[in-house]
Order: sequence, then structure tokens, then C-alpha cells
Amino acid sequence: MRGERFQHDLLLEGVLNAIGSSVQRFLHRRCAEFLEDSGDPARGRHALARGWRRARAIPWWLRATDDAQRRYRLQEASEFAERAGYALERLGNTDDAFDALERAVNHRVAFDLTNHLETLTDALFRLARTDTRRTRAWLARTRVLNAWQFAAKAENAARQGLKLEPRLEPMTNADLHAGLAEALWRQERHAEAITAMRPALETYAALGDTTRLAQTEGRLGIIHGDSEDHRAARDHLKRSVALLEELGDDFGAAKSRNMLGITLGRIGLVRDALEQHQLVRVFCERVQGAQVLNRMNLANMGQRLFDLDRYEEALEVTRWAVATLEPEMGWARAYSQTHQVRIKLRLGATQDLGDELRHILGVPGLRDDMRFDALLLEAMLHVHLGRAEQARAIFDELRAQLRPDTRPFKRIELHLAAAPLEPPEEALELTRSALKLTQRFQLNGLHIAALTRTAQIHASLGDLECAFQHTSQACELLEPSIAPISTAPRSGGRTLNCCAPRVTRRPPIPASPRELGAREGKRRRAASP
Repeated sequence: MRGERFQHDLLLEGVLNAIGSSVQRFLHRRCAEFLEDSGDPARGRHALARGWRRARAIPWWLRATDDAQRRYRLQEASEFAERAGYALERLGNTDDAFDALERAVNHRVAFDLTNHLETLTDALFRLARTDTRRTRAWLARTRVLNAWQFAAKAENAARQGLKLEPRLEPMTNADLHAGLAEALWRQERHAEAITAMRPALETYAALGDTTRLAQTEGRLGIIHGDSEDHRAARDHLKRSVALLEELGDDFGAAKSRNMLGITLGRIGLVRDALEQHQLVRVFCERVQGAQVLNRMNLANMGQRLFDLDRYEEALEVTRWAVATLEPEMGWARAYSQTHQVRIKLRLGATQDLGDELRHILGVPGLRDDMRFDALLLEAMLHVHLGRAEQARAIFDELRAQLRPDTRPFKRIELHLAAAPLEPPEEALELTRSALKLTQRFQLNGLHIAALTRTAQIHASLGDLECAFQHTSQACELLEPSIAPISTAPRSGGRTLNCCAPRVTRRPPIPASPRELGAREGKRRRAASP
């Protein structure tokens, strides 16, 4: 042995196998008595459980839950809370069992989207003896269904909770409104979602719950972003990050940073966006239980690298995102695989892309917006391979799917992808329509793409002056940190290259995750009193 531990687990197993079960229980009890005095919750709960003293192990499991939560070891926190909950249920203490299993759900939903969450929420309904606890069970189910992206079911669960008890405890009422808002947002009912979120924001502020206030600021940022109000989204998300950092909630701050990166990318601040995603990656690499956030962030980081024309890096990051996904998570894998196809298509690596797209389109339960993206890529693949008729058929199918509430960036991408197949005048109509949408919704990145496509069409018609005007406007929008602005004279096609799909000079490689982490630590130490 070394100190209090065996030098290897095999030695421990050998000793245990050589003694009877009654002696094992006796030794575990003696160890537990010693560890109770040492104050180590994780080691104490193990010895007490193996010593068949579950009643005495329960407080240790709960202390271990708190300890693991403080260390962002969410998987351990969930497992300890679950063990305590089921042990309390066996002892007939249903109220405390409910509280422990509720904690297990809230921790597990951050890293595990398997059906085990349904088992835990079913247990909450089984243990709920009052309307107050039944309401909290509906709240837990709302959170799980939102995490699974079953938006309509999540909306129903939240409404069931809200109507169960008219005079709800204020915090539970606010949490249910926040869950309802998330469910409405996932159904793209953005105005309703913002309205539903307001009572939550007001209650959290009135009660002084800074943690929930910060989280709600983050959710409002997401909703405003998806309703195309990107300036409001940026402001909400910045407030969320600042509040969560003040609280020391690095996990929450990382989630808001991921969404802030998406928002900054949409308004054209791509390098700032990439830095946010890299900071999130630093966080995810040093904590346990951040798998869901990590794979979402990696997919978004890949998109930012794609925006910067750093395609090989984007492809590598997206492959990492796919590698973190379990095989049964079909729609999530399809999301990252769609990004992979987009990158490969830009690189001209078209071999087997058709098969990959058919696999994505065959995923059960694929969301409509993801199906739209996959079909658009399939049409673009046909254009790349010179199969104009097949491409036109898919473009027509996608136009038929457009609804009044279709996100504007999808209309823009469809217009720009279809333009090369049309006669020049009709192609210009498509790009002008795209330009109007990008201006209306302040989508700077897509505005640059629309200006560039318009310039290319004018150049094909021989109207170089008009082509130059559109190219110059695009270059003015480009940040120096994204791509250098060409200083070529106003003659010939060289000027048009300043906004070509691949920039002439690659932008400087941003700091590594280690450097970014050090920079962030230095900034936060400087800001602390």
C-alpha cells in the first residue's frame, strides 16, 4: 500500500476476493468511520455504501454532489445525487428523495441526452405528493424535452406546470416561463418567446437571483438573434457573460460565449466570434460533463473557420465534433455532418458527397431546417458537377418550401446558390433580392457574399464599372482582421479578386487555446479587486 491506498486496483480486488462478504462489510464500516472524521465526501460515500449502511451514506452522497458541482464534475454530481435519491426512496423519505433526483436531472441534462433522463423524470412524478412538487416535476420534464428539442412537447409540459397550481412559488413560476419561452423559441415563435421570457426576467431581478438573471439574459440574446435583431442579441449575451463571470459560473459563461460567437459571426465580426469559440473550447477541455456544449461549440467554431476560408482547419474541427457524438444521436450527427459536406464542397472534394447527403436526408426525425440545408447542398453539388437540371429541380423544391416565417438567411443562401444557373438578368434579380434581405436584417457576412455574387454577374456581362462598385462596397465591409482590402488599380479583373471566395493573403492565425486561456486569466485577474 501507499499511504491509505493500494498501489493498484488489482491488488485491492485480490484482497477483497480473498475474504468473505461479512468481513468485507466490517472493514468497509471501519474505513467509513475513519473517513467520516477525515471529511472526504467522495471516499466516505463509497465505504459507507459498501459497508451496507446506506442511511449513513446518504449525507455523504449529497455532500459529494455539492463538491462535484463546485468542481464542474457534472457526471459525478448527477450520479451521487441519483444514488442518494433512490436510497432515500427506499427509506420512505419521498420528499428528500424527490429533491435529490431533481438535482440529478438538472446536472445530467447538461451532458447526457439519453433515455436515462426520462427514467429520472418518471421517478419525480412517482415521488411527487403535492401540487408544488408535481409542478417541479413538470419543470424537470420541460427542461429534458427542451434539451431533446421536442419543442411542442416541452411547451405542453411547461403549460401543464403553469396551470397546475395558480399561485405558484415565484421562482418555480419564473422557471416554467423560461422553459416555455425556450420551447416557443424552438418552434420559431420568437415574439411569443420574448413575451413569455419577460416575467422570468422580472422575477429573477426582483428576487436578486443573479444566476438565473444572467442565464435569462443569455436566452433572450439567443431569441433576439433568431428573430434577426442581432444588436439586441449581442447586448443581452454580453450582459450574460459579464454577470456569469462575476458569479464565477464558468460553465454558464461558456454557454453564453458560444452563443455570442454565433451572433458576432452573423453580423460579420468573424475573428471576434472565433475568439469566443476558442475560449469555450479551452473551458470544455478542462472540465468533465461539458460534452453537449463542446460538440455544439466545435460545430460553430468550424463554421467561423469556414467563414475565414480556413477550410482544412474547419474540416478538422468538424470531424472532432462528429467524433464526440453517440451513434444514436442522429439529428445531432447530421448537423455536424452537414457542416462537413459544406466544407468538402468548397474544397472541391466531391467524392462520396452524394452518399453523405443521402445519409443525412435519411436520418429519422431530421428537423425541417436541417433538411433544407442538406437539400441546398445537394443542389450546389449538382451545380458543381455540371448537372443543371437536377440542381434546378431541387431549387424549385426548396422555393416551394419557403414560408412567411422562413429565416431570411435561408432565402438569401437559396437566391445566391441558384443565381449561377439563371440568365444574367434573372440572376441579378435574385442577387438584388438577397441584397435587400441582408441590408434589412444587417447580415454583413451574407451581404458581402451577395455583393460579390452581383459583381461576378456584372463582370460576366462586361459591365466592369458596376462590378467594381459592388466589389468596393464588399471590401469596405471587410474588417482588416478578416481579409486584406485590395489596393489594385481600377482596371481589369484584378480588382474583383479582393472579394473572391478565397482571400489572397491568409489572415494571421489566432492565438492557440492555451494562449487564449492565459490571456483570459490575466484579464480576469486584472479586473478582480
